[in-house]
Amino acid sequence: MMRSNVLMKREPRLTRAKITQTVLICLFMMPVFWELRPVIGDSYTNVINSQQNMIGAMYFTATVQVMLNFLPTVIIFQSEKPIYVREKAGDMYSVWTYAFTKWIAEMPILTFLPFITCVLIYFSTEYYLSAAEFFKFYLTIFMMVQSATALGYWLSALFDQETSAVAVSPLVNQPLNLMGGYYVNASTYPTWIGWLQYLSPVRYGFMSLAEAQWKPYDNFNGSVKDWSAVYLFDLGYWESIACMAILAILLRLFVVLALWSQHQTCPCCPGGKDERNQ
Repeated sequence: MMRSNVLMKREPRLTRAKITQTVLICLFMMPVFWELRPVIGDSYTNVINSQQNMIGAMYFTATVQVMLNFLPTVIIFQSEKPIYVREKAGDMYSVWTYAFTKWIAEMPILTFLPFITCVLIYFSTEYYLSAAEFFKFYLTIFMMVQSATALGYWLSALFDQETSAVAVSPLVNQPLNLMGGYYVNASTYPTWIGWLQYLSPVRYGFMSLAEAQWKPYDNFNGSVKDWSAVYLFDLGYWESIACMAILAILLRLFVVLALWSQHQTCPCCPGGKDERNQ
């Protein structure tokens, strides 16, 4: 735990960079998604258009969370990995200890970044003004950040070279965005590829944001729009949150397994095997 905290204090630029990029992206989003809330008494067409615009804003918000946290994590962990390998070779700690303490040390920034996003985006877009809905929005962003960060660590843990990890990252990121449920309804995916949607944090984030926000807007001017039927969502808000939590935990476990597997084949690590001479 102490080593993880010291490493973060030695590299405050990483924290500042994460905060800066989050603020800048939100500042670009604010004018684009400015005041999308449907106006009471407006025409049916305008109300539906406003709702559709809000759905688009929700999906982009979900994809941005993956973009801001997935690839940067891949790159950052590649720079930290040699330190881990050297200290693990000295048998300073176990893989489980390293993974858990690193997650705890990063929790403050992983908690603060979603709050920045919510404060800047929620009110400028004019989502439903309710403390409960604001908390649901924050919780969704928080869980997406956790899932995307864990995904970045897992991919980075699989490779020893940064160029390889960065080259593969679009092959992981883009299909998950494509399967997010916005471009194509989930039920229309071919069976042989449709299972990928259940690995997408974008899908769960998009569903939870939409489920939490659109219901208050469904009855403007007597117009009832069942967006669940339009996008064929099969999970509710809390179910989507639970799926993101499970996904984040599983990915963290995969990080441990990937690091442990590399440790077993590392000739400089205690208990490791030198496969080059076999």
